[in-house]
Amino acid sequence: MSSFLSDLKIARESAILGNYQTAVAKYRTVISLVKGHLTYHVGGDPGVKQKWKVVNDQLAKELQIAHETLVIKQSFSNPAQNGGRDSRTRKLTSTEAMDVNIVTPDANIVVRPALAGK
Repeated sequence: MSSFLSDLKIARESAILGNYQTAVAKYRTVISLVKGHLTYHVGGDPGVKQKWKVVNDQLAKELQIAHETLVIKQSFSNPAQNGGRDSRTRKLTSTEAMDVNIVTPDANIVVRPALAGK
């Protein structure tokens, strides 16, 4: 179990520090260890088994968040995923520069001001 604790600590620290690739790898290792523990070391005690399943589910959520964040981070450094252009440096049109995004739980609305002369 010391490997479990060590790998979990590294996974969480890596995620906090922004090293999502390491975090994802370590989370996968930890989840594998938990599944192995559930399969081979937890006897017929349903209470213990349920507690380990809760741990496994929580780790799966943490892995999912780290993986989604990694994908987002990679999309910033890989312009091919943004239609061949880097969205951080693309010049906005005058209309886009004036767009106002209003995000509500029900809808995402873009408000464009009326331009003079149109």
